Amino acid sequence: MSGLVNREPRSDAVRNRQAILAAADELFARADGRTVSTDDVAAAAGVGKGTIFRAFGDRAGLLDALFERRAEGLRAEIIEAEGRNLGEGPQARVSGILRAVVRFKVANLSLVRAIEDAAGRRGSQSLFDSPPYRAVYRVLTEQIDSLPGPADRRMSSSWAAHVLLSAVRVDLLDHLLGEQMSAAELEEAVDALAQRLLPT
Repeated sequence: MSGLVNREPRSDAVRNRQAILAAADELFARADGRTVSTDDVAAAAGVGKGTIFRAFGDRAGLLDALFERRAEGLRAEIIEAEGRNLGEGPQARVSGILRAVVRFKVANLSLVRAIEDAAGRRGSQSLFDSPPYRAVYRVLTEQIDSLPGPADRRMSSSWAAHVLLSAVRVDLLDHLLGEQMSAAELEEAVDALAQRLLPT
């Protein structure tokens, strides 16, 4: 029966997990995330590489855990955008959500670049199937579905959500930042795109 008992994680395992996340957080904040390896994270955390695999499964699992650690602010911003623009209609809410995504990606450029770069390497999973993408996609399709007008005359909410999310891909944002567009200008650009694409 002892094998059926739900045990709490050992305190050293919890400490190791927190040390790994803290080390990864620092590395991804100051380096190109695509070049940060599990060896780098293990060395910075003072643990063996096997400890990372036991705690997170693989590098992709570590990236997902680190994203979750940083994404609380993004989730709060999306909820706030939905509530703040409640009286202005779904188009304003979509714009608010896209602005929040741009702010988050610009602030976490290295990590998000690593996640989006690695998304297509997980067997059959693509960026479109990754949990971060699906979460924002779901919120956008819900808002687009609530746009005014007869349903049979509205564009597909799935297509529109994918088009809008393609405008906030991290590789595109990174390229435009390199062309001297500011984060504020990127927000204005996605806002303008949503206004042109979606009916009021």
